[in-house]
Amino acid sequence: MMVNLPTFSDDTLNTLVQNLAQAIAAPPDDEQQLLQAQQRLDAYLKDLYEGPGPTPGFEETRALKQLIDELTEAAVQKRQQAMDEIRRQKSNNKAIAKYRSL
Repeated sequence: MMVNLPTFSDDTLNTLVQNLAQAIAAPPDDEQQLLQAQQRLDAYLKDLYEGPGPTPGFEETRALKQLIDELTEAAVQKRQQAMDEIRRQKSNNKAIAKYRSL
């Protein structure tokens, strides 16, 4: 993956972002890991921004938004590649079945 991960002042946020980036880079057959990483980050961000504690500053928030946009794009591309591979396999299986039936 080509995303350059920025460092945030919140260590937990850094860890969750790193976990999400690793899940996106993992083989496509491990979709559950990606879903869990996304859910953990979403829940933490909700607590961070809606909770009573201090929230990250403007620059960190902007960098986080940009990073999440980039990671989302990478995740969408990964899912699309997995779907394309499934379609290709189905097509190949149909061609093999047709050949064998001749």
